[in-house]
Amino acid sequence: MRTLNGILLSGLLIFLTGCSTPKDSPNPVPPATVTLAVHLPGAPVLTKADAETVAYELMQGPGGIQWRMPPAVEFVQEMSYEDAQRMISVGEPDYDYGPPETRVWLVVVSGSYLVAPLDPNQANPEPLSYEGCLFSLFAAQNGELIALGDAVCSAVQ
Repeated sequence: MRTLNGILLSGLLIFLTGCSTPKDSPNPVPPATVTLAVHLPGAPVLTKADAETVAYELMQGPGGIQWRMPPAVEFVQEMSYEDAQRMISVGEPDYDYGPPETRVWLVVVSGSYLVAPLDPNQANPEPLSYEGCLFSLFAAQNGELIALGDAVCSAVQ
């Protein structure tokens, strides 16, 4: 009986020491805003999480934006191309991409970022610093880019 009690007590001590870890773990878990899901190119964009991932990837594309910190998502919504044009266009809507009823995602993010100047005569241009909102508009069917640009943050809230 003493042997059984000794085994149970030893097991309990091992269990308790294994479960008690210091509060300051050497491997902190990164914030959820940094961890983005992977979206396969050409696949349908079905969820808001997928739309955020695709928007981030499109903005970071070759020669794209370098975020100082991960951007904050201000607005994510699937809508018709016509509704998206109403939200982001100035003047008459432009339906170059497709018919007005085409399903698209409009994602607006805010943050601080760097962009390389577009001056072709400058050898190694220093990136310019900006802060504010940017939008990404892409097809829900396949994540194909329609438009990227700056946005007025308060216009989407």
